[in-house]
This record gives sequence, C-alpha cells and structure tokens, in this order.
Amino acid sequence: MSTLKADTIQSTGGGAATLTKQSAAKAHVKFNGSGTIAITGYTINVSSLTDNGTGDYTATLTNSLAANEGMHMRTSNNYICWESSTGAANQMWIAIADASGNLTDTSRCYCSVHGDLA
Repeated sequence: MSTLKADTIQSTGGGAATLTKQSAAKAHVKFNGSGTIAITGYTINVSSLTDNGTGDYTATLTNSLAANEGMHMRTSNNYICWESSTGAANQMWIAIADASGNLTDTSRCYCSVHGDLA
C-alpha cells in the first residue's frame, strides 16, 4: 500500500484540480448565530459572516459557486435553508427558522454546500 501526501493539488495547467464523480463539500462553516456571531469551528471556503438580523446571515465565500445551488440542513432544533438566486455567486444566504417558519437565532449553526465552483 502507498501513501500520498500533498499540500496542494493542481491541474496540469496550474489551476484548481477538477473533482469528478465526487460530492465533496464546496463550502462549510460552523458558527455561533446567537449574540455576537463568530465562526467557531471547521470552515472551508468561507471568509466571513454577516449578521443581517434575527436568524438571517450572509456568508462570503473565498471561491465563488458556478451556479445557484441549494441545501437544507438541520441544526439544533432549527432548520437552515439558503439560496443564492438573488445574491452574488461569492455569497450564500443562510436563514435559520423554527418549525413554524419564524426566523430565530441559535448558538450552534452548521452549513455545508455541495455543487460546483466557478
């Protein structure tokens, strides 16, 4: 058995390597969405968060998405839904709502995006 160790993998042209037949997350963030928001754990492709109000956040991506993507993920006793159809390709809108659809803050938020990078 061989072991491959690398810090950076690039395409033969020097750009980002293309992942084929994989469903790797293209962005992930764990953050505190209650009080002063802050990234609190593992993150990939998210450079900052903005608190837009109760249960309403914008994450700025380091690398843009190729197209509008979507996801639905449960966190604590709430649900996260986001869409980027009205936002920039380098941002994702995160809304946290309770079972009745009311926006709410929660202390443990996790958000992952699967799709294609630009």
